[in-house]
Amino acid sequence: MTHLNFSKLAATVLTTAVLGAWIVGCGGGSTSPDPVNLNDPGSNGIVGGDNLTGNISVGLPQAGFAPDQVPGASVDAPLGLNTEYSPVFGGVETTKSSAKSSSALQPGDDMAIRAATIADFGAEPDYDAENPSFTEGEIVTLWVEYEVSGQAPGVAISWYSAETEIDYTAPFIATDGAGVYTTKFTATVPVGSAGQASYDFTLDYGKITSVVVGPGVEGPDTVNVPFTIEANTPNEEYTYEPPTETPPGDNPDCVPDISVAWSDDDLSVTATSSAALKSITLQFEDFTSQSFNYEGQNVFVATASGTGSNSGKRLRGTYVESGCNSDYWNESGDGEYFGHNITGHNLMVWEDLIQNSDYDYNDFVSSMFLKEIRDGNGDLIEINLEIKALARGAGYDHDWQFNIDSAFPGAVCVATIDQYYATGLRHGPQRVWYSNQGVSIPVFVSSKQALPAPKGYWATNAFDSQPVVQGDYAIVKIQFSTPMKQGSYTAMPYEPELRVHPSGGNVYVVPLWTKPGDYIDSNGRPLAFIVPNTYAWCAESKKIWNVYPGFNDFANWANGTAAEPNVKFYDTAPVGDIFNESYNLINSVEFITE
Repeated sequence: MTHLNFSKLAATVLTTAVLGAWIVGCGGGSTSPDPVNLNDPGSNGIVGGDNLTGNISVGLPQAGFAPDQVPGASVDAPLGLNTEYSPVFGGVETTKSSAKSSSALQPGDDMAIRAATIADFGAEPDYDAENPSFTEGEIVTLWVEYEVSGQAPGVAISWYSAETEIDYTAPFIATDGAGVYTTKFTATVPVGSAGQASYDFTLDYGKITSVVVGPGVEGPDTVNVPFTIEANTPNEEYTYEPPTETPPGDNPDCVPDISVAWSDDDLSVTATSSAALKSITLQFEDFTSQSFNYEGQNVFVATASGTGSNSGKRLRGTYVESGCNSDYWNESGDGEYFGHNITGHNLMVWEDLIQNSDYDYNDFVSSMFLKEIRDGNGDLIEINLEIKALARGAGYDHDWQFNIDSAFPGAVCVATIDQYYATGLRHGPQRVWYSNQGVSIPVFVSSKQALPAPKGYWATNAFDSQPVVQGDYAIVKIQFSTPMKQGSYTAMPYEPELRVHPSGGNVYVVPLWTKPGDYIDSNGRPLAFIVPNTYAWCAESKKIWNVYPGFNDFANWANGTAAEPNVKFYDTAPVGDIFNESYNLINSVEFITE
């Protein structure tokens, strides 16, 4: 479990009901660029008005016109990369089942809840079920049946649950006259929430804006539905015990007891066995592996970490071969597998212009903590993200988002996004997205709102003379209905993107560069990449190669025209103008891992 050192205080927030349809546009490909032109100074990245028309292509990933907002959702959710995409509707869906009124409405009532329950995803509701049980990590459907007299043009429904961290309001659901309606809402059961839980369903008059229901606050008609959450949390330290039943001819005495313990930095593992170890095979975060042989050494305890090209790689799992476990109990032949929930911490810098960039890479700067939660097979069941907005040296506005289809092909998942001011007050309503085809989930919807500029400035935390602004942070949970098999998805940090809103009305997407072969611009430079937490970003309009002279060597390696430099530019001290509060801002965000 991870935490930020902020308190989350209750806040009154406004939500806006939206309806719309998808409009899709695809970007074209790009050819291999020439080596970086060391004399190219770029040009100012702040454009007062652009004359671009039509689609703006960045090559990869997909670019095009801005889609309208998803029906039933409160914010803009752009498409993923799946060109065969069919629209994904928001988590709320309403149907009218009857035009007749019933005794549920008392004299003078305009609306009333008839029943509410929770069911497995895809199952019909059982309103008579008492205290149903669900497992951590499951996708579920919350059902509410209600009646309206026809006096109100719509209703507002809120779902609140402290145990599952849901605090979601649909402020305006249109109704078609008097009758009985059913609304269902897709949600998840977070890992780590085992125990007794409940949801409050609150029915209110529909409004264009509505106050989100919080703990202890009830609307005109509220129903509480209790349920049980069963544990499904994999252990950080996992012990393998031999099966009690064995096939004929097998010798259970040769099958050892094994336990593993992971280092705090996720870089090493210690295996302990009741039989002599034969091998330890490390599985790294990028799904590569490395084996260490202990055959004939009479070793019962060993610690292993990546060496050579694998040095410094975090571990997502390990195979331990000992005694006869690979002969009798493991199909892979590498021994028994032990999965590990790895964590990551990335600082990312973005350039938001695909043309006429100023290459200061401060258009959006963010810090992100990641944690994977996987089952006993090592398959991914949940991702926890904590993201902090640090700087915005840009005139354009952006959405900072995750591309689910690109990172997790074919995934069915629910993403819950809670955005907060630096003080801990909620910034906007909770946003919940259900995806079965690859929607990109917005995390910071409007970088200008997440990082408002001080009075008299158009940028935030980019000029040394300006007041420092503590930007928003967001907590994101992505849960998968079916565990994602190892190797079937992109390794950390997955596929974050910056969705840019230029003044001409079109939008385009800037992807994150993580390895040679990823997207670079026509000048041969990545437009976004990961840097360490010791990095200070450039002051506004200061070229990065003047601040960090090794940058062009890095860029030429990135575009395939030069070998990888021995020392990355971001591991050297800057020699030019930086934003002098960079280090303080980075260090003001403390990510704590339990």
